[in-house]
Amino acid sequence: CIRDRIDVFNMMKAELNRYKQIHFEELMDEREKLKTILENIKTGIALLKSSYEPVYINPYCMDIIGREKPGEFFNNLINKKSVMEGTNIFERRGRYYEFSYEVIRLHRDNPMIFFVISDITLEMNIYKTKEEVYKSIVHDIRTPLLNMQGYIKLLSYDIPDKLKRYVVGLENESAIIFRMLENILDMSRIENKTLVIEKTKIEMNEYLKKIEKEK
Repeated sequence: CIRDRIDVFNMMKAELNRYKQIHFEELMDEREKLKTILENIKTGIALLKSSYEPVYINPYCMDIIGREKPGEFFNNLINKKSVMEGTNIFERRGRYYEFSYEVIRLHRDNPMIFFVISDITLEMNIYKTKEEVYKSIVHDIRTPLLNMQGYIKLLSYDIPDKLKRYVVGLENESAIIFRMLENILDMSRIENKTLVIEKTKIEMNEYLKKIEKEK
C-alpha cells in the first residue's frame, strides 16, 4: 500500500514537472513573439521609470531618439520643450512624430511611464498641401473681393439716399464672403494643427450688440 502511494506520488510529480516544462516553453514562445513584434513594429515604444530612466526602448524608438540621451529626450517631450505649440507633435530630422504617454502603476510605489511615438510625416505633408491649396484659392478670391469692397466704398460717398441701402447691402455681403474665406483658412490650420489662438479681452455687451447688428 505504501509502495502504491509512492508510485502515485512519483507519477504526480513527473506530470507536474512535465506541465511546468510545457508551460515554461509556451511562455518563452509568447515572449519571443512579443519581442519580435516590438522590435519590428514601425511605432516607437518605450517604458520608463518615473525618473525617465529607460526600462525598455524598441529599436524604432531608438532610431527616432538618435544620439540624444533617452532620459533627456523623453523629459523634453513631457515638458513640451521640443513640440509644436498646443500639440503632441515634434519634428526630428525632417520627419514629424506624434507621441502619447500614460503613467502606469505596476507597483504602488514604482510608477512607470509608457510612451508611444508614431510617424505622422505623411499626414502632415497632406495637411500642408491642403493648406497651400486653400491659401491659393482664398488669395485668388480675396484680391478681387478687396477691389470690389474699395469700389463699393467709393460709391457710398456720392450716391442718392434711395440707393444707399443697396450699397450697404453689398458691403455687408462682401464682408460675409470675406469672413467665410478666413474661416476656410482657419479650418485648414485646425486640420494641420497649426492654428494659434490669440486671447484678447472684450466688452461682452458691445460684442453682443455687434452680433445683433450683423444678423
